Amino acid sequence: MIRDDTQSETHHRQMLAEVSAERERADGITAFSSALFSAATEQELQQVVLARLAAAAGGSGALFAVVDDGRLRVSSDAGIPTWEEDALHGLSLHEDRPLPCVIRTGQAQFFPNHEELVRRWLHDDGLPLPGPVPGTALSITPLSPVGDRPLGAWVVTYESEHPPPPRKAPS
Repeated sequence: MIRDDTQSETHHRQMLAEVSAERERADGITAFSSALFSAATEQELQQVVLARLAAAAGGSGALFAVVDDGRLRVSSDAGIPTWEEDALHGLSLHEDRPLPCVIRTGQAQFFPNHEELVRRWLHDDGLPLPGPVPGTALSITPLSPVGDRPLGAWVVTYESEHPPPPRKAPS
C-alpha cells in the first residue's frame, strides 16, 4: 500500500505559515506597545501612532486633521513635509480643497498619483495646491460618516503610484 501524504504536508505547511504570521503580528503589537510606553510627550505619542498608521496602510507618511472651531488642526509624521502640514494647519473647513471637502462630506477620496489630484482639484484662484511630489498617491479618509458632524480625517501618502485601497463590502 502506498500512502499519499500530499494533503497532510500541505496542511502542515499552511499551519506553519499561520503560526509565523501570528508571531509576526504579535511582534508588531509588542513593538507598538513598547513605542507607546516610551513616548514621553504628546508629540512623541502622535509620531508613534502616525508612523504606525502609515505602515499599516502600506504608506510612506500619515497626517491627522481634526476640526477645531471650524478650522483644521493638523499633525503629521516624518513622512509628510513640514511645509505641507503648515499649509493645511488652520485651513477653514469651508475651503474648496480635498482635505476639508472629505471632512465636510464624509466621503473618502483616493488619488492614485499627484497628476490625478491636480486634475480633480486644480483651481484658477491662484492659490497653490499643496500636495506630494509627482507620482505620489494619496488617500484621505474621514473620521465621521456621511451626514454626521465633521470631526476630521486621516491622510496616508504613498511613495509611488498606488492602486486604491480595497472597499469594504456592504454589510
